[in-house]
Amino acid sequence: MATTFLQGVNLTRLECGITSGDISTLVGVTGKNLQIKNWYSRAWQDVQRVHANWEWMRSSFSFATVANQQDYTATQAGATNYGKWMPETFRNTITAQGYTSELWIEEWDWETFRNNYVFGAQRTVTGRPVVFAIRPNKSIAIGPLPNATGYTCTGDYYTSALALSADADVPGLPDQFVDIIMHKAKMYYGQEEAAQEVYNGGMADYERMLAELECDQLPDIDLGGPLV
Repeated sequence: MATTFLQGVNLTRLECGITSGDISTLVGVTGKNLQIKNWYSRAWQDVQRVHANWEWMRSSFSFATVANQQDYTATQAGATNYGKWMPETFRNTITAQGYTSELWIEEWDWETFRNNYVFGAQRTVTGRPVVFAIRPNKSIAIGPLPNATGYTCTGDYYTSALALSADADVPGLPDQFVDIIMHKAKMYYGQEEAAQEVYNGGMADYERMLAELECDQLPDIDLGGPLV
């Protein structure tokens, strides 16, 4: 069973040597319990931010193009809690034909795209989108402008760091690694309370588990081909 926010906070209290009874709910907690809650929540966000490409933070988007609309925000693209695009995964289909019409679409840097598709008569050319660029504001620009024939664009992205809020909220990482949050929270407790032994123990366990998490939840490293 996955470890909830409430369970993680109670475990952190015990690991920090706070032996009073378990918290029954995180709603309205005060004093030291509130501090532990905040440290645990902060620790979870810190773990998520160590790498932008954790596997558990990878998700997919899909959106139907709109005739003559070039730009699509993350919200319009269906990328919930967007953090970072994965351009190498983008493709599109002719909606009416389905996956038999699926093609990769090529990424261009924004300046090249702008100089080709946001320039002169090219601004109004329509057809099947074959290239895209990520604008400085992180929206997706596709070119040429989609025509009246409907297209569906799909791909993957990484989400941004999520906060824990409700008692039953569950961190998104694999549950066998969830104690890394508690170990990080112990470091915050040790700093606040000048409890060096708690801080040192938390840091040692955090660094050990971080290495294990990186091996399990980062993409494999592919070696490039030989240089000619």
